[in-house]
Amino acid sequence: MKEEKFLTVLSALFEKYEPNFYKNISVCREEVEKACRFMEENFSEHISLEEISRYAGLSKSTLLRAFAKEKDITPYLYLETIRIHQAKQMLGARMAPAEVAIKTGFQTKVILQTISAA
Repeated sequence: MKEEKFLTVLSALFEKYEPNFYKNISVCREEVEKACRFMEENFSEHISLEEISRYAGLSKSTLLRAFAKEKDITPYLYLETIRIHQAKQMLGARMAPAEVAIKTGFQTKVILQTISAA
């Protein structure tokens, strides 16, 4: 996540100081969708940006820029959204919080308590 934040900040700086920054990024819709499918199929695992970008066939920085351009969020936030949605469904089905944490890739019950309160 730290690496994603760094690359996101770096991209924002490039965008600010180079107005045509996003115009220079080739359209990577297919690769972004491939990354989304990978996260949707593997949300319960610990997934790194390296793994996602390798699966999508893009460098980490290109994936971050293309993903943000296509989805308006970072891959990490996309993955967290999937996990939260799945956790809410499982908690709604009265599954034990510890089991939900394992099945959704969340590491602590505190996160699940926050989600279930939402």
